[in-house]
Amino acid sequence: MNKRDDCVDLLVLFRQDDIDSESLNLIGLIKQHECKFEEAIKCFLDAIKLDSSCDEYYYNCASTYFKLGDSQQAKKYYNVAISISPDNQNYHFALANLYYSEKQYKRAMEELAYDFYEAKLLKAIILYDSGYLALSKKELEELALEQPDNELMLEYKKRIDEELSL
Repeated sequence: MNKRDDCVDLLVLFRQDDIDSESLNLIGLIKQHECKFEEAIKCFLDAIKLDSSCDEYYYNCASTYFKLGDSQQAKKYYNVAISISPDNQNYHFALANLYYSEKQYKRAMEELAYDFYEAKLLKAIILYDSGYLALSKKELEELALEQPDNELMLEYKKRIDEELSL
């Protein structure tokens, strides 16, 4: 048994008679980190049963379904998290990533209304994957001003330069 297992066991014992939604969420995160996705989902769903107003539980559940490859359930739970907390840019970004993984570029772009570096980088990658090399290049050049050493940005800039023979 490792330290993480000991922590989970202690947490369960500590709250055995009164396990609350936050404890279940914490256990679910630990299980997710251990790649015990089915167990993690059960914890998140139990947390949701106890407190259906917490957007974080839905988000964690969605992320775990996504890791399992169940896009339908992931979309469902990401959307519930977004409906509870519509201004949370991380939730929109996660859903955009899911759409991107399914090559639903238009839907991914619709989720990326936020102006933070990762969202702009994903937009540039989507533009590249959609064949809009000049637009992607322009976006990547702007991103280079913010984080000139970002490896993913540099990789896509190099790809575009090679494709355009620059």
